Amino acid sequence: MLLKTLASLLAVVGVSAIPHDKRSIATDMTIYAYGTGISGLPVRANSNGDIDTKGESAWNVTSNTTTTSSTFYIVTTTDAFAPAGFLSANATASTGVETLGFALYGSSVAFISDSTYLSQFWATKVSDDEYTINWNVNGSDHANSIPVNLKITAPTLPSS
Repeated sequence: MLLKTLASLLAVVGVSAIPHDKRSIATDMTIYAYGTGISGLPVRANSNGDIDTKGESAWNVTSNTTTTSSTFYIVTTTDAFAPAGFLSANATASTGVETLGFALYGSSVAFISDSTYLSQFWATKVSDDEYTINWNVNGSDHANSIPVNLKITAPTLPSS
């Protein structure tokens, strides 16, 4: 009886999905690095840049101090442990450089490879509060480097 009543109620009310706005393009974002000893250092201010959060186009950025555009990239060649970076608009990408496939998984930056979301970013200390962000194809340990999570979530300030 309960199932019959429920079925009748659903038939009267109707079941339909409410469409949601797709959030595929985001602008004016900053990416932050988090890891052991790194508590949300900004990777790159992304003022006036567009980020395709689904990974279907390149992440184009424009610095807040210049109008020159660049594209975020990683190196994915076999056994690569190479700095991630920004390719200028007129530059030609080297072999193994990937500029497509970046997406947000929640608030974390990921690279989509064969439908798998990967986050293999590592930080190598250059000086106090300065690190290079590397893409670590194998995910193996490297001297003086630590795994980091890149996120669009800003660090919280300690309460005073």
